[in-house]
Amino acid sequence: MERWIPPAYAYTPDIPDSSEGSYEPIYVFQDAAGNALPVVEEFVDKVIDTILHPQLPGHRAALLRSEEETALNKEIEFNKMVLEDQGRSWIGHRLHSKEAVIKL
Repeated sequence: MERWIPPAYAYTPDIPDSSEGSYEPIYVFQDAAGNALPVVEEFVDKVIDTILHPQLPGHRAALLRSEEETALNKEIEFNKMVLEDQGRSWIGHRLHSKEAVIKL
């Protein structure tokens, strides 16, 4: 798989033909022994997408922070729900902890 590099980036005086641009290899479909590997369309699509939409610096860290914030918010919501349920059963809680006495 190759990618065309424009002359502004590809030109080097040692290679006169590079003044028109250059095709540079991106990925060679071979294993370590030089045997041909199958061309898988999903892999090619992923490589092209990665080249056309590079990740900006800090992208991975931002994703991790976002996942951590989501997990924290879920935990907070769960705890709120539990506390609200306990507030509704205040008498039940008091009875369970033997802080309340029922007089008949």
